[in-house]
Amino acid sequence: MNYSISYRKRLCLTWIYRGIVRNRFIAGCLLMTVLIATLYIHLNRSYTNSISFQIQEINKRKTHISNISNIIVVIDDEQHANNLQPIYCNLHRKTENVSTHVIVTGRGISGKELIKSNSLLPNCDITVYDLELQKSIFVNENFLTSIFKGISGILNQIQPDVLIYINDFKNEAMRAVDAALVSASQTNNTITKIALPLEHAKYMMWLTDLSIEALKNWNTPNIQIQVITQNRPSSLIRLMQSLGSSIYFGDDVHLTINIDRSADPITVNYCQTFEWNFGQKSVRYRIKQGGLINAVVESYYPATNDEYAIILEDDIE
Repeated sequence: MNYSISYRKRLCLTWIYRGIVRNRFIAGCLLMTVLIATLYIHLNRSYTNSISFQIQEINKRKTHISNISNIIVVIDDEQHANNLQPIYCNLHRKTENVSTHVIVTGRGISGKELIKSNSLLPNCDITVYDLELQKSIFVNENFLTSIFKGISGILNQIQPDVLIYINDFKNEAMRAVDAALVSASQTNNTITKIALPLEHAKYMMWLTDLSIEALKNWNTPNIQIQVITQNRPSSLIRLMQSLGSSIYFGDDVHLTINIDRSADPITVNYCQTFEWNFGQKSVRYRIKQGGLINAVVESYYPATNDEYAIILEDDIE
């Protein structure tokens, strides 16, 4: 009997002890979660407030300048920085009333690293905002949401006229930039989007020679290519290969091939099967032989004042 009572007491004490230990463990986990969440919120507010203060200070220094336009360049990694740095440095040197800003996500390159790199170049003391995502990101926080919030906050404060970034849908940071632009457009903020393919950015230095008004209308022109052909398949093939290897900076370019009535079967078949990867392709056939002048005149009718065409004969290579 004594043994049974003692055993029950020990068993009861054991369960009580286990309950205390288990509750302490749960309490410890809850406390740790609260501490981590508090730290995340504090860090997130810290860098957000830091960026807001940075923007306010810049705006104070520019109060004496009227009608100033703002350009923002978004960078996610070193590859973006290497390709876009010559562009934003040249934009920063423009003499007109244009202020250029750079946003880095902090994932691939930090703001300090970019500022140091800019300091090695002449007249490239550009303003850099660092979202510091690597430092402040919470374990379960979605990168897309974090970048979207950071970009949207800066867009709302600066209200830029032009936003330049790399066009890469596989990159979640660039997808967040697209989402932020859509959100900004819903609040009547008119921001011109210039999304450059990474492989074409090195050919874009001429962009910096454009005026701010031209940059604002970057997406306004609609370019078409009109090709006129008859019975010169060899030169036509060389022309089409040249067009296919050209750089169109990510724009959609409508290609129309105008085939004269007397075209040979090789030319007709080539035009029908030619693949155009830069936009829509159309093939037109003349019912009646018209000659070169008529073919050129009738090949293109602009739909708006912002539509332009490049008319090429098949012997132009």
